[in-house]
Amino acid sequence: MFHSRVLPLLMHGMGGCFLVAKLCPFGEDSESQCYSFQPSDLPCVPLMDEVSSFPAGANESFSVILPRPGQPILKPFLDVREMGGHGQQLNQLVAQFNSSPKIIFFEENGVPEICIGLGERKTDRIALLSIKDQLVGAYPGALDSWNASLHFCEWQGVTCGSRHQRVTALDLDGLKLGNIPKEVGYLRRLRVFELFRNNLHGTIPVELANCSNLLTIRLSHNNLPGEVPFQLGDLLKLIVLSLGANNLIGCIPSSLGNLSSLRDLSLSYNHLEGNIPDALGGAINLRNLLLAANSLTGTIPRSISNRSNLEIFDIGWNGIGGSVPDNLGNLKNLQQFMIAGNYLGNGNTGDLDFLSSLSNCSLLQILDLEANRLGGPLPESIGNLSIQLNMLFMGWNQISGNIPEGIGNLVSLTLLHLPRNALAGTLPTSLGKLRNLERLFLGLNNFSGEIPSFIGNLSHSFELQLHNNSFEKKIPLVLRNCKSMQILFLSGNTLGGSIPDQLFGAFTSLTQVDMSSSSVTGPLPSDFDNLKNLEELFIYGNKLSDEIPEILGQCFGLRSLDMVGNFFREAKEKLVAVKVLNLQNRGAAKSFVAECKALGKVRHRNVLKIITSCSSIDYQGKDFKALVFEFIPNWSLDSWLHEQHESRYLNFVQSDFGLAKLLSSDTNNMGNDQTGSSMMKGTIGYIPPEYGMGGAVSPEGDIYGYGTLLLEMITGRRPTDGMFHGGLSLHNFCKMALPERLTEILDFRLLEQISENNERLTS
Repeated sequence: MFHSRVLPLLMHGMGGCFLVAKLCPFGEDSESQCYSFQPSDLPCVPLMDEVSSFPAGANESFSVILPRPGQPILKPFLDVREMGGHGQQLNQLVAQFNSSPKIIFFEENGVPEICIGLGERKTDRIALLSIKDQLVGAYPGALDSWNASLHFCEWQGVTCGSRHQRVTALDLDGLKLGNIPKEVGYLRRLRVFELFRNNLHGTIPVELANCSNLLTIRLSHNNLPGEVPFQLGDLLKLIVLSLGANNLIGCIPSSLGNLSSLRDLSLSYNHLEGNIPDALGGAINLRNLLLAANSLTGTIPRSISNRSNLEIFDIGWNGIGGSVPDNLGNLKNLQQFMIAGNYLGNGNTGDLDFLSSLSNCSLLQILDLEANRLGGPLPESIGNLSIQLNMLFMGWNQISGNIPEGIGNLVSLTLLHLPRNALAGTLPTSLGKLRNLERLFLGLNNFSGEIPSFIGNLSHSFELQLHNNSFEKKIPLVLRNCKSMQILFLSGNTLGGSIPDQLFGAFTSLTQVDMSSSSVTGPLPSDFDNLKNLEELFIYGNKLSDEIPEILGQCFGLRSLDMVGNFFREAKEKLVAVKVLNLQNRGAAKSFVAECKALGKVRHRNVLKIITSCSSIDYQGKDFKALVFEFIPNWSLDSWLHEQHESRYLNFVQSDFGLAKLLSSDTNNMGNDQTGSSMMKGTIGYIPPEYGMGGAVSPEGDIYGYGTLLLEMITGRRPTDGMFHGGLSLHNFCKMALPERLTEILDFRLLEQISENNERLTS
C-alpha cells in the first residue's frame, strides 16, 4: 500500500477528475522511492463515466487515470470493505479493467491511497476477504482472526513471503469450511493450498489454474463433487495434487500428463471412471500414483514402466482387468505395488508370470494382489522378490499348487496373506525362516499333514490363521514359543488328540481362539487361568470331555463362548450366557435396571430369553453388572456362516438387534443423557460407529447391525476379515460390486445351493 506525501490535485470542471502528480510510500524520506506521473502523460476521463457503482460522495475522493500507450497495464483492485460483497465488486472491477485498462486511486481516512498496480498486496487482502465470505458461510466464527485488527499475513493459516508480503500459502485443514470461491485465483503468488479434512462441498474452481506458482494442492477428505478441472494441467510447477476421498466424477484428465514436476497424484476414494490415461506417462517425475477405490476400467498401461521414479502404485478396488504387465522391472524405486480388488488374471497358469519382473524392484516393501482372478501355481520366482518385502497379500484368488520353498528368502516379511485359494500340500519348512513374521493367513485352502513344528520359530507372531484346511494329528506344543499370540484360528481341520498342557499358559495376550469343528479330545487344560484377556472362545464340535474349568468364570472380558457338541461332564448349575456391561460408558449404571426390566417382559421365539441380572463386585474390587441369558445349545450363527454343515438353513435366536424398540419406553424416562447397555459393548464389526462414540441405541443402529449380518451371510466374509484394511470395509466392498459384480462377492456355497434348488425345481 502506498500513501502520498506530495499530492498536487488539479480539477477540470464538474465532470472532470483529479490528477496525481507524485505518489510516495508512506513514511519514506527518500525521493527515489516515489512514483511520478506528469499531467501530460495521463489524459483525464470523466469520473462518473467509468465508476458508477461507488457510494455517494465517492466522486470527491476518487480519480480514474488511463496509462498512456506503451506503459504496462497494472492489475486492478479495489478496497470494497465499505461496499460489502467482496467477490462481486472485485469481479466487476476486473471485468471493467480488462475491457478498458485504468488505475484507480481513492482516499481512506483522509489519506490518499493507491490499491492497484503499485500495491498488489491489497489484492491478496481483498481476495482473502472474499474467500472468507464463502468458506465460513455455514460455520460462522471459523476464521475470526481474519479481521482488520491484524495484517492479513498474520491471519490464521496464511503465510506470506518476507520480501513482497504476498500470500504464498493457505493452510486451513480441519476447520469444517464451505465452498472454495473462484477468487482464490487472484492469489498469484500462492504456492501451497491446503484445505483437506473440511466439509467442502462446492466444485474445484477452474480459476485455481491462474495461480501459476502453485507447488501443492491438498483438498482430500472433503465432499467435493464434479470433475477434476483439466485446467490444472497448466500448473507446470505443481508437485503435489491430492484430491482423494471426495465425490469427484468423470475421467482422469489427460492434461495431468503435462505436469513434468508432479511427484504425488492422489485421486483415491472417488467415483472416477474410464481408463488410466496413457498421457500420465508425461509426468516423468511421478513418485506416488494413488487411484484406489474408484470405478476405473480398462487395463494397466504398459507405459507405467517408463516412470522410473515411481515409488507407490495403488489402483486397488476398481474394475481393471486383463493381465498385469510383465515389464515392471524398470521400476527400480518401487516400494508399494497394490492392485487388489480388480479383475486381473483369468484363473489360468501364467497369470503370475509378472512376479519375475518384480524381482528387479529391490526396494519393494508391500505387494498387494488379493481379490483378483489370478490363477495357476505360485512361481518359484516368488523367492526372488525384494529382501525388503514386508507385506505380501495374495488371498482371495485362484492360486493352486504348493507354496515354493523360496518363500523362506523373504526374511523381512511381517505379514503373509494367502487365504481363500486352492493351495495344497504340506507347508514348506522354509516358512520357519521368517523370524519377523507377525501375521500368517493360510485359512480356507487345502493344506494337509501336521501343523509343522517350525511354526514355533515364528516367535514374533501374534495372529495365526490355519482354519478350514486338512491339517491333522495333534496341536504342536512348540506353538507356545509364540508368546505374543493374540488370535489363533485352527478350526475346520481334522486335528486330534488332546490340547497340550502348558500351551495356553504361554499366551497371556490371547483374545480370540477358534478350535471348533475338529476332533480334539480330552479336557480343557488347567492353564486356561492365564487367559485374562480372552474375549472369544469357540471349541464347539469336538470331542472334549471332563469338567469345564472354573477359571473361565474369571475371564470377565469374555463376550463370545461356544462349547456345544462336546462331552463335558454335566454340571449342577445350568449353563448360561453372560453379557458383561462396560460401566465406563456414560449412563450405563442408571440404564441397567431399566434394560433388565424391559427385556424381562419380552417373550418371543426369536429374542433370546433373559434369566436374571447380576450386580456385584469383581475380583479387582470394581463394580460388576451383567445380563444372564439362556444358553442356546444349537451351535453358533458364526459356525453356520463360516463352517461346513450338512444344512445351511438357519434357525437362530438373537439378542443384539431390535433393542431400540424394546428400550424406548424405559430409557425415555431416564432423561436424554442416559443410554442403554446394548450400545456400550456390541460386537466389533456389527455396531454402527456412533455407538462407539456414546450415541444412544436407535432403529437405525439395529438396521446397520442386521444389514451387516445379511452381508456376512451373502458373502461368507466376516466384517472383521483380514482383507478389510486401508479403509476397505464389508459395506463398501459389497457396494463397489453392485450390480455388475454380484457373483464375484457371493459365497460360493450359496451359489451351489441356489444351483441345486434350481435343478430341483426344473426336475
